[in-house]
Amino acid sequence: MATALAGGRQRRTPLAGVDGRWLIETQWLPDESGGLCHVTTLYAVVPKCASVGRYRIVGGGFNDPLYYGGRLEREFDPTAAISCPAGWDDTRVLDRGDAFWLSLSRAAGPAAQAEAARQWLQARFAGLRVSVRVVGRARRARLRAAR
Repeated sequence: MATALAGGRQRRTPLAGVDGRWLIETQWLPDESGGLCHVTTLYAVVPKCASVGRYRIVGGGFNDPLYYGGRLEREFDPTAAISCPAGWDDTRVLDRGDAFWLSLSRAAGPAAQAEAARQWLQARFAGLRVSVRVVGRARRARLRAAR
C-alpha cells in the first residue's frame, strides 16, 4: 500500500531540457511487533522522452543542510530502470510507466512518525525545482514526452 503527495561508436549530444517534478511516497510495512512501520521517500520524477540515451537531472532552488546543499545532479541510463524494487531500501531508478522516479532521500520508522518524516523531507527540499537534460543519439533522438 502506498500513498503519493512528483555497429559503431555514436556521439552523444545534449538535446534539450524538460521539466521534472518531485513527490513524496509513503509505504506501510509490517514491523517486528506485528504493527506497521513507514518508509517515506522523496523522489525526483522525470517524464519519459523518446529515443533518449541518458538523462541528467539537475535540481536547484532548495537548501538541504544534510546532504545535497543547494544543488543536486544525477545521471542515469533508462535501460537500467526497474519496475519493481527488490526491497524498501532499493535505490535503483524506478520505471513508473510514463515517468522515471529517482530516490533522493528517505526516512523509515514507526507508523506514528510518518507525518513527521513527510514534513522533514518537505522542509529539506522546499523550493526544489527539477530540470532534466536528455542525451541521445544525435541523428535520431527527438525530445517528446512519451504518452
